[in-house]
Amino acid sequence: MRDGEGKLLRASQALLVLLLLLAGGLPRSVAAQAPVLSLSSATTVVPVGSAVVVDVIVSGVTDLYGAEIELGFDHTRLQVLDADGVSANGVQVAAGELLQTAYQAENLADNGSGSVRFAASLERPSPAVAGSGSLVRITFSAVAAGSGTVSLTGALLANSDGYAMSYTVGQPLTLAIGDVGWVVGQVTLQGRTNQAGTPVYVGSYAGITDSSGAFRIAAPAGVYDVRTEAPRYLDALRTGVQVQLGHETVLSAVKLLGGDANDDGAVNVVDLAIIGRAFGSTPSSSNWDERADINGDSVVNIRDFVLAASNFGKSEPLVWP
Repeated sequence: MRDGEGKLLRASQALLVLLLLLAGGLPRSVAAQAPVLSLSSATTVVPVGSAVVVDVIVSGVTDLYGAEIELGFDHTRLQVLDADGVSANGVQVAAGELLQTAYQAENLADNGSGSVRFAASLERPSPAVAGSGSLVRITFSAVAAGSGTVSLTGALLANSDGYAMSYTVGQPLTLAIGDVGWVVGQVTLQGRTNQAGTPVYVGSYAGITDSSGAFRIAAPAGVYDVRTEAPRYLDALRTGVQVQLGHETVLSAVKLLGGDANDDGAVNVVDLAIIGRAFGSTPSSSNWDERADINGDSVVNIRDFVLAASNFGKSEPLVWP
C-alpha cells in the first residue's frame, strides 16, 4: 500500500469512529444495578401455633460492611421468638449468614408494637461482603388465623468507607395463617443445661425449643418426618409421624449427642483434632475455634473432649424413639 493510500485509510477509520460516537453506536459501560433488599420465607402458609422463619435478603451487593434494618409486622397474628433465649436483653433476632461475625450495635424486637430494629457492622480484618445472602433472620410464631404481613420499613447500607449505599426494596411478605394439629415433645443437647433455641422441623413447619427443651409445632393434618438439629451435635430423625386436626401428637424425648465439631454428620478423629488444637482456649485466645466448644460455654476443656470421645464412631441421623 502506498503512503498516500495509508493516510487516506487511517483518516477514514478515524472519521468512522467519530461518527459512531456521535450516533451512540459504540458500546457504553452499563451502570451497576443497585442491590435489592427483599423478604424471603420457605413457606407462606403457616399453621396457627407454628413458627416460620423470615430472612431479610440482600441481592447483588458489593463492598457491604454494615447495615441497619427496620421491619414492621402484624403483631396481632405474628410474634417474634427470641433468638438467644436470654430474657434479660429483650426479644432479639438472629444475624443472617452475611453478618454472622458482625458487631451488633442494635438488636431488638417489640412484639407490642410489631417492630424490629437491627444494626450490625463487620470489623477489621473481616473483608467486605459481596454477592447475595441473608442479613437478618427472624423466627415468628403464628398466634392467630388470618393474613400476617411483614414489611421492610427502613434500611441503611454502608460500604467499607462508611458511605451510604443505594438499594431498591422488594414487596412485603404476606403469610397465610390457618388451623391445624400439633406435634409436641422435648429435645435436649447432651452436656448443656440451657436447652433453648434448638430447631425442630415437622416436614417444612418449624419451631424451636424452650429452656427445658420442650417444643410444640403446628402442622396441617398429614404424615410427616420430624427432625431436629444443632451445631456440633448429631441430628435426630423420627419418620411417619401422624398429625390430626385439633389433636396433639406427643413424641418421646430425644437427646442429641455432641462431638461433631465440623458438622459433617459423624464423630471421628477430625473432631477430636479440632478440639485438641483449641484445648484450654476461650474466645479471646489465639487458638480459639468456636467449633471446638461443643457445649457452648465459651471455654474448650475436658467436657468438650469427653462429649466427642464418648460418641466416637457415631453418625447421624440418630434414631428418635
